Amino acid sequence: MDYNNISGVAANTVTTLTNYTGGSKGRLIGLYMMDGGFPGSVNPIGAELEGDVSLFLDGSGTASLQSGGTEDWFGMGFYFGATGALQPSGAASGNTTVVSAGYTGDGERGLTYVSNSARVTQGAYRLHFRDRIVFNSGLKVTVACGDTTQVAFTGTCTQYWTIYYYTEN
Repeated sequence: MDYNNISGVAANTVTTLTNYTGGSKGRLIGLYMMDGGFPGSVNPIGAELEGDVSLFLDGSGTASLQSGGTEDWFGMGFYFGATGALQPSGAASGNTTVVSAGYTGDGERGLTYVSNSARVTQGAYRLHFRDRIVFNSGLKVTVACGDTTQVAFTGTCTQYWTIYYYTEN
């Protein structure tokens, strides 16, 4: 398991979340991401999620798997908009609302968020039980902060990531 706190990351910056090069076989279990909801950090809200999540297996220099955006990795595109995460209903100005939502049916994906009048803090997880990701000698996971060719934005993002994987040794 690797935990990362990525703070002050600018647009189009790629960050390595884990880089296991130990040479043993293993399996990626899942990823958890929390996107910090600090007022004024990114404008427009959610634009930092346009960055891709990429997996590089067994020392490859080319991504073996790549998402169309961070939120797409978790199966909930449009900045998690399909679950209403960026426009929570019933949230009064200045109040805090905690909501659990997300993909239903397999329990392997989900979304939680806290919202107030200033910003949304959201967390998403994806477990790879059915769609197994195995590697023979190495695993590298990267994330890009936004993609300004998709959505121009200002500010920097703060994200927290946990990558769950195991190796045979």
